[in-house]
Amino acid sequence: MVLGSVGYSDSKHPPRWKLTEERPRSLSGVKIDGESLVRFVYVDESGISIHESVTVVAGIIVNADLQWKAIERHLDALITKYVPPEHRHGFVFHAKDLFHGSGKVFDRKKYPIERSREALKEILMIPIRFYLPLVYGIARKGAAPKNSTRQKRRDEASTHQAKAFSLCVLEAESYMRERAGSKEIAALVAENNTDTRKMVDRIHQILRGSVHSKSAQNILSLLSRLVPDCLPITKIVDHVYFAKKNDAVLLQIADACALIIRYFCEGRSDAHEFFDALTQNRPNLLKIGEGKGSGCALIDFSRKGEIRKGCLKLCSHALFLLWPILIRRLCDRSKKRPSRSQ
Repeated sequence: MVLGSVGYSDSKHPPRWKLTEERPRSLSGVKIDGESLVRFVYVDESGISIHESVTVVAGIIVNADLQWKAIERHLDALITKYVPPEHRHGFVFHAKDLFHGSGKVFDRKKYPIERSREALKEILMIPIRFYLPLVYGIARKGAAPKNSTRQKRRDEASTHQAKAFSLCVLEAESYMRERAGSKEIAALVAENNTDTRKMVDRIHQILRGSVHSKSAQNILSLLSRLVPDCLPITKIVDHVYFAKKNDAVLLQIADACALIIRYFCEGRSDAHEFFDALTQNRPNLLKIGEGKGSGCALIDFSRKGEIRKGCLKLCSHALFLLWPILIRRLCDRSKKRPSRSQ
């Protein structure tokens, strides 16, 4: 039995969970848990080359009803501010060009690199400015064996990309379960190119639990360990929207976040101002583990996230003030409570 084009199949190894033929369904092929498609997760990657030591996939979670239009307008204003008039039509920011002073527009030989880097910092500040949750997954690559072939290194790079993408998706799933409205569901938006489509199709099958290769099983085990209780996915729809960056312009934000998070993981000493721009001078937010292996994180810049922090501080302060009274009352009650000991 085959359903759709993404690898539903009966085999000697059945999926880890029961797949449904009904629509709508989730990215894991099970019944979707929610009714309102109001969140879009714009994802992009950095470090997928065999020559780079870390792969990062980052995503911003956007409420289409409340945030999308304002963010697009802001990006359009940044194009007007930083891009010469003759290049503005259909223009797309690329974080690498902005950081290094390269590309057709931002070539540092004719465009001040200080100004292109200022544009990058403004893009990096968008998640904070618009209260966007930021999710990301990272996969650190080990040193390739001396006898490793180029094809084998490409296969390993593809596996690391799959790990990072899957971890990013599960962080988005975790956010939707724990912090979004109970009836809300989300959809993924990724760049429309051949490599990304191949990778997303592979991940799509893995997240359905219906692929049984060693690498797929390793990825599922990793996901279950790092983001427990989020499989199967139930809050993200099974259809991934592919678009060019000049159509889904918010992908440019994910592109910038992925690059700078990768630079942080690589320990680059020339990017501290960008770490600060992304985290509002709290670069330690980007730390994952001990600098080894794979990992993932959510940085919740949303209003709810800030409100929660404020509530925790307020509750802590109130508890500090009331603590002496509580202790006194507990002592009084303990005198009246009968002993439970034998």
